[in-house]
Amino acid sequence: MRMSLSPRRPLFRFLLLAVLFAPALFLSAMPALGDGTEAPVERLLEAHLKSRTGAEDVTVVLEGGDARVRKGYAPKLYLCLTGIRMEGTRIDKLLVNLEGVRYVPDGKGLRIDSFEKALVTGSLLVEDFARSVAASFPSLKEPEVVLEGGKVTVKGVYSREGGLVKLRSLMRFTGSYRIDSATGTAHYEITEATGDNALVSKADVAKALSSKSPAISLSSFFVRQRIREIRVDKGMLWFSSGSGVPY
Repeated sequence: MRMSLSPRRPLFRFLLLAVLFAPALFLSAMPALGDGTEAPVERLLEAHLKSRTGAEDVTVVLEGGDARVRKGYAPKLYLCLTGIRMEGTRIDKLLVNLEGVRYVPDGKGLRIDSFEKALVTGSLLVEDFARSVAASFPSLKEPEVVLEGGKVTVKGVYSREGGLVKLRSLMRFTGSYRIDSATGTAHYEITEATGDNALVSKADVAKALSSKSPAISLSSFFVRQRIREIRVDKGMLWFSSGSGVPY
């Protein structure tokens, strides 16, 4: 049967042309490598995500077959970001699983335009935790951090000027991370504090340390999720989100 594309059917003509030529237009917009060959989709996404997140290293793996991937859609995308800073603290590894991913050309790269489902997990190492505390709470000198058995322990010498006297106290704080169900952010909650100087308020220092310790949050990440689980053990704090909605 012969199909007629008469001027009386402009909308049908437009839709047919869009179906036929949209994939070609997407491919023609794909950036090229320096030698003129087309850059792999994964590499283009990695370049954009590294620039956007400031991560030290980014790895992208796509699933879905070459034809679909080259048309700007991947049923599944796996993303690993190494050394990404979140809320001012270095996160060693951030693993992102996305489903139903669509991406579009953006300058010299590709950017993720939308996704249907997401799961984010990450790990914060004890040495990065200690560096974060030292930077954000300099009154606690040379903090030592232990992440074991669900507990976070911080030790150090607290020092501050107290009138004519410089107050110092060797202090130890123990607590765990608690998730705020309203915000989906996790904070260090100190349940025990000790010190060797009665003139230094353990409660006040504990409150200050809690507010200056790393907050675990994905609210500023491009895949915005709520933290739903926290585990602390073997020198590492591990966190995970549930599946969410497109950003």
